Amino acid sequence: MRLFIRATQSEIALGPNALVMMKEIAQRTRRLLGTTAIGALTGLLAVAAAIGVAQLVAGITGSAGEPVIAVGSAAIDLTPIPVKDFAIQHFGSHDKTVLLAGIYVVLALFAMVIGILARRRLAYGLAGLAVFAAIGVAAVETRPFSGPSDAVPTLVGVAVGAVVLLLLVRAAAAPAAQRAETPRSATEPIV
Repeated sequence: MRLFIRATQSEIALGPNALVMMKEIAQRTRRLLGTTAIGALTGLLAVAAAIGVAQLVAGITGSAGEPVIAVGSAAIDLTPIPVKDFAIQHFGSHDKTVLLAGIYVVLALFAMVIGILARRRLAYGLAGLAVFAAIGVAAVETRPFSGPSDAVPTLVGVAVGAVVLLLLVRAAAAPAAQRAETPRSATEPIV
């Protein structure tokens, strides 16, 4: 009873439409969070597909083209010596594992941003994948004894990632558009 009385008092104090406005704000927030979560998942899946395919192609063409390992090696080369010494001192023989874990965490965060942006506009997500490709190709090509063919795994992986991103963004947008066009009855089967 008290909860009902407080709501009624709040409604009276804030005006007759206050409760309706608060409900609308809550619904918009839920929709926005849902869209953001779907976008983040879309980006994660697209980048996971890109990395998986890139690693597979690198396994076929040779290990010099592995984009994650190449980025890790480039990061080690660009890291100041005191930072390297700190990592070796604190992580010991696991320093490479920590480095790779850090790379994967950064990739996951970047992938989520790509997905969220792609849900707003596909071109933003594809531009993010292009940045992902540029970093991977630059890292692979700056490795000693690498050649132009070592960029193939990264490029194939990013191409697959772009297709996956496109398909997932379209799939996420399609149900909302269909619901808006045709109302369904409660007894109609969902296909």
